[in-house]
Amino acid sequence: MPSPHKSIIGIDRIPSRLKLAKSLGATHVIDASPDGVILHKAILSLFPNGVSVVIDTTGSPPVIESGLKALRQRGKLVLIGVPPMQYELSVSAIQHMNAGRAIIGCIEGDCVPKEAVEKLVRWYREGKFPIEKLVTYFEAHDFQDALAGLDDGSVVKAVLKWKDV
Repeated sequence: MPSPHKSIIGIDRIPSRLKLAKSLGATHVIDASPDGVILHKAILSLFPNGVSVVIDTTGSPPVIESGLKALRQRGKLVLIGVPPMQYELSVSAIQHMNAGRAIIGCIEGDCVPKEAVEKLVRWYREGKFPIEKLVTYFEAHDFQDALAGLDDGSVVKAVLKWKDV
């Protein structure tokens, strides 16, 4: 059984993104597209005691709730994605307390921008941060192409370029 401290699980519904996750260092991937996939059960099949950290970038309530269920004792659920405004996460206070779990929000990477940007630039120059695999640039008037690429998985992060007006 793999160690949860040296493993990264990428979860997505789009095969090309799962392939990208593996190429960028994910040790495991879970395809969430088939009907009937229960994420926390898929994660627990890999790590029966749960995982130490779940980072949710989707904001999808079912994904957030599965992430919470997949945590090990003293695990952390980090919320980055923005859920619907009316969504409220319900937790069993006793179960949550007894497991020592933490639910935290992450604002803009929870970093010091000056330090983070310098580090990212250094990693890029050292070949450790392949931004070209993550970002696709589009002219602003081609925003429909950007949306289509996000939809079909050929684009991870779309950046629109605006010409001076």
